[in-house]
Parts: sequence; structure tokens; C-alpha cells
Amino acid sequence: MSEETLTTNDISEAPTTLDSPQANPPPAPAPAPAPAPAPAPAPPAASSTQSAKHVVAIDQLSAKHQTLRKYEEQRRAKNKKQFDSNNLYWKSFRGLLNDAVLETDRALEIVEARAIIDRHYAESLEAIGMGNVDDTNHPITSLSSSSSKSKQKKKKRIQADKEDSGFAARRGSLFRMNSEGLLESRAASELGMLQQLIMTHGDCAARYNENVTVITNEILPDLQNLVKNLSEEVVSIAAYGDAIMLELEAAELKVQAAYNVYATAAAAGLAGGEGGGEESKQSQEKASDELVENSVCVWIDEMKYTLSVVLLQRVWKAANEKLGELFNRMKNLEFDRRVKMQELMILFMQRQEQLWVALPAIQGPCLKGLTEKAVERSQVDEDIGSAIRTGAQNIQLSQTTKEMAEAGMGLGGGEVEREEDRERSSSSAVTVAELDSPLKSALLGKAKVIEKRKEGMMGGWKPALALVTADNFLHIFEIPSAAKVQSGSAPEVAFNSLIPDVEVPEVADVEALLKRGKALPTNPREVVRDWHNLMHPTMSVNLPNTKIAFLPKSSDSAFEIEETVKNHGASAMFSKTSKRKIVLRAVSQEEAVDWIVTLKAQR
Repeated sequence: MSEETLTTNDISEAPTTLDSPQANPPPAPAPAPAPAPAPAPAPPAASSTQSAKHVVAIDQLSAKHQTLRKYEEQRRAKNKKQFDSNNLYWKSFRGLLNDAVLETDRALEIVEARAIIDRHYAESLEAIGMGNVDDTNHPITSLSSSSSKSKQKKKKRIQADKEDSGFAARRGSLFRMNSEGLLESRAASELGMLQQLIMTHGDCAARYNENVTVITNEILPDLQNLVKNLSEEVVSIAAYGDAIMLELEAAELKVQAAYNVYATAAAAGLAGGEGGGEESKQSQEKASDELVENSVCVWIDEMKYTLSVVLLQRVWKAANEKLGELFNRMKNLEFDRRVKMQELMILFMQRQEQLWVALPAIQGPCLKGLTEKAVERSQVDEDIGSAIRTGAQNIQLSQTTKEMAEAGMGLGGGEVEREEDRERSSSSAVTVAELDSPLKSALLGKAKVIEKRKEGMMGGWKPALALVTADNFLHIFEIPSAAKVQSGSAPEVAFNSLIPDVEVPEVADVEALLKRGKALPTNPREVVRDWHNLMHPTMSVNLPNTKIAFLPKSSDSAFEIEETVKNHGASAMFSKTSKRKIVLRAVSQEEAVDWIVTLKAQR
């Protein structure tokens, strides 16, 4: 406050000037026996008092606005840093989820491909043993689909070599001519000295077929289910985590929007306050029935901003709890996956051991390594934590490299820039203090829990939080019955009962949307929650447009407020204004008198 500004007390105690007609009255003549006493100084004009109050309110608004502006700058910087950190780790977390799916899918590829190869190899061995080969000695494994083609080839070959005396010698005794003139394999009993070799191919093919059967029936189904279930879980976890991060972005946007509304209202109030003294005088000179319009209550916008910050903190708390649950869920999922993977890979390698019994140098170390390496919970937790940290560092490095490339910076320039960033970051560490309750605002004059009469002739009484602001408004918040707040309760208790609960997505909701094929929000502005509307008064009364009186018939502590309001729409065709009556009841008659005095002082 400047030295020229006087408070209300300063005005009431300020000495009158020499030019004032009430100051220093002339003394009574000497011969008069009883001089008349000097008249008491006249009270200061109402307009002067109102002007001083207006100046005080503007000073309070200016100080509060500066405090909140600095707070909001610090809060945004801190929130951005915190969100960026969480987002970085969430991206790394998603990368770990993706790696888990890729590793499991890779295992499925190996086992399934091995089964396919072993089946083809078994068929090839069978074809060799049966003599089903083409002209280039490649085994013909699909007799059902290639039978006609192979028969045509063999028929042409037989016709071409029928009269060749060396045919039987070249082909040996593996084949014979049937009644149709086609070449077919001989029975094993007819083969003579090649019988053991052919039987060896058959035995080998049988062992490969047995291995394929075990893999197909015992390993592949479990591995396919593991991949399917893991993929579904990862999709659910990723979608839920994305929804949580989007919720934080949406909540931050709502807080910024609430501050922008407050800042606009405060700036308008301060701009209008430069000529506030003259405006106050003109307002007092208006006729008592003239309507005061276009009034703005800055406290309401301040209260909504403060409330949005509190709710944002609650959203962060709930979101962190949900992300923690998601992290634990991922650790359990990864532990179960590794255990199941180990079981299936051991079973697979044991089957290969029976097949590779002649190749211990290849099979032995692999099976030994799988068997001796135990899956431990502590090791899984450590691996996941390390992977997330490493992934976050890689993502951050990738982003920094991309930004440097876009800016056309070399490696040397990048190092200098990062060093400057570090110095700037260390010199401007953000420390955000907690905001005071809106009930402690300098723009709030009075706050009490009283009763408001319901509408209608037989209307009862309902508890309500009544607040008087420096902008000459009376705001009334009706309190729900579930809050168990009554007249005379502490205003803080009543105000806290009005604060809405925050919402964050639940896993079941996200999974239900995914099952129905519904698209999840991808833009934080698409997220809508009940608490985003913040708190609105049940009614707001512009006190300069009111008349206030006792209502002894209703109660010895009841009083009525009659407000003149401007009509809108069709009603304005018949009358420009109308009357609105509100009946309130205080705890006691003394409290009611105090309310009436307070409300009339704001007119």
C-alpha cells in the first residue's frame, strides 16, 4: 500500500483540516457565563469510506494476484518436470512389455518352426526309404498332391529308357515295373543287402515323427496360449497406463484453464480499480433502486483455481497408486511368464535330447544351462527395474539426439547445450508451497454455516455455507444431507464436504472398452470427469441490488434478502427486472444481527 492510501481506521481517526466548518469552532465571548460546547466533528462521508474500502480491496487483490501468479509459474514447472519423468518411465515400461511379448513370440516361432522342419525331415526320410525321389534325387514328400506329376515323370522316364539295357543296373533293385508300366518301390523283403539302410531311414523318420507329435500336442498349445494371454494382458496394461497418463494431462489442462479464468477476472478487476474511487462515489450517488450490472466476483474464480489445484494433487496421488499397482501386476506377469517359459523350454530341449542323443556336444550345454538357471523373484524384480531405467535413458538419449539433429547441432554443440541446461536447471530449482484454503483468502469477508429455507409454502430449512466476498457478493452453497453438516458447524468442514471426488480410470472399465472394440481417448481434451466442473454456488446474490430485513414471524434469527435481478428472454418483454427472495436463518439472534450488518455494509 502506498503512503498516500488510508485504511478505514485511518479515515475515521484523521484530524479535520483548518478549512473544515466543523474544525476549531470560534471560542465563546469572554463575558458569557456559559459558552456553548464545540459541536462534535461530523462523521466522514459514506462515499469517502467506500472509496477507502475499495482501495483496500484493490490492494488485497493485487497482492493476492501476484502471489498466485508466482505460485502458478512454479507449479507448472514442477508439474511438467514430474509428468515428463513419469512419462519417460512409462514409455520405458511399455518397451519392457513389448520386449516380453516379442521374446515369448520368438520362442513360439522357434518351437513351431522346429516342428515344421522335423515333420518335413521325417517325410523326406520316409520318401527316401520308399524310393520316392524325382529325377534330381530330391525326396517327393507330398505324394497326395504330387502323385500325378511324379507318375508322369516316371512314366516318361520309363518309356525313354525301356529299351536301355543299363536301366536296371543304374537303378539297382529298389524299383520294379508294375502292370501299368509305371515305376514303383519294391517291398522291404525284396531289397536284399539294402534292407538295413532303408529300415534305418524308416526308424529315423519314426523318431522325428514322434518328436513332432510331442511338440505339437504338449508344448505348442501351452506356448501359443502363453503368447495369446500375454499379448492380451499387455494390451490391457498398456491401454490402462496410457489412460492414466492421459488423465494426468487432462487434469493439468483443467487447472491451467481455471487459472486463466481467474487471471482474466483479476486483471479486469485491477484494471477497473485504477479509477475505483470515482466509480465508488458514482455508485453511491445512484438511486437505491438502480441495478448494478456486469459485476464479477474474483473470489469465485480464485476458489475454483485453488480447488482445481487440490483436486489435481488428488488425481496425482490416485494415479501414482494405480501406476504402482500396474507395476506390481507387470512384475507378477513377468515372473509367471518366465517360469512357464522355462518349463516349456526344458520340455522342448528334453525332447530334443532324445532326438539328438548322438549330438551331445550341441544339446548338452543348452539343456544344462536351462536346467541350472533358477527363476527367482528378486532377480526378476531387479531385471525389470534395470530394464526400465536403461530403457528410459535410451529414450531420453534418442530424443536429445533427434532434437540436436533437427537443430543442426554437432556433438560438441550438443554437449555445451546440455551443460547449459544443467546449469540452468540447478539455478532455478522449483519449490512449490501449498496454497491456502479459499476460506482464508483476503477477498473473503465472512463465511458461516447457516440455514436456508427451501422453496414452497411448506419448505423446511436446509444447511448452507454462506460467504461474503470483497466484490459485494453473497454466495450460497447448499450442503447435501449426506454430509451431516448443520447450522453452526465449522465452515471448513462444510466446504470440504462440497469438494468433489476425483476419478481415475479403472482396469475393468478399460478392459470392457477393449472387449467391445471401443476406441480409447488419445487426446487429454477428450477426457471428461465430473470434478472438471469444479464447484459452483447454488446461488450468488449481488448485494448492491438487495434489501435486507428481519423476519420475526419465521424465527427470531431469520432474515430475508430481496434481490432485484435483470430479466432475460421472454420475461424481459413485460418487465426489465424482477424480485428474488431468499430467507436465511442464523444460529442465534445476535448472529442474525451480525449478518444483516455485514450484508448491508456491502451495498
